[in-house]
Amino acid sequence: MKARRKKPSARGSAASRPAARRPRATEVRTSSVAPARAKAAPKARASKPVVLGADCTIEHAPGLHKDLVKLLTDRACVTVDVTAVKRCDTAGLQVLVAFVRERRDAGREVRLTGASENFLATTKLLGLSALTESAA
Repeated sequence: MKARRKKPSARGSAASRPAARRPRATEVRTSSVAPARAKAAPKARASKPVVLGADCTIEHAPGLHKDLVKLLTDRACVTVDVTAVKRCDTAGLQVLVAFVRERRDAGREVRLTGASENFLATTKLLGLSALTESAA
């Protein structure tokens, strides 16, 4: 009766693995590691502005949140255009403030542009004037 030959296991020892082929003198060996290169500074680019509608209220907060979440990790400066805002409430501003805070905490830039009188009055009433410092 013949003895069965054992199959090498997946965890085989180094002795059971075949030795790596050495390159011949005429072969050029390429490294799988890319040479170190100086990283160029990312180009400053502006993302497409987020334009708020006439109403920034509780009914619109989920949609606004959905749109803003996509831009949280964007490296470019995010511009939020609040020119058209006629009505806003605490729910709408809560979403906007959370977005601005998260971006600023991550060291990313956010700009508010075109703040209307109604928008400025609401932010002042709620103690959020710091939010609109960059709004013009």
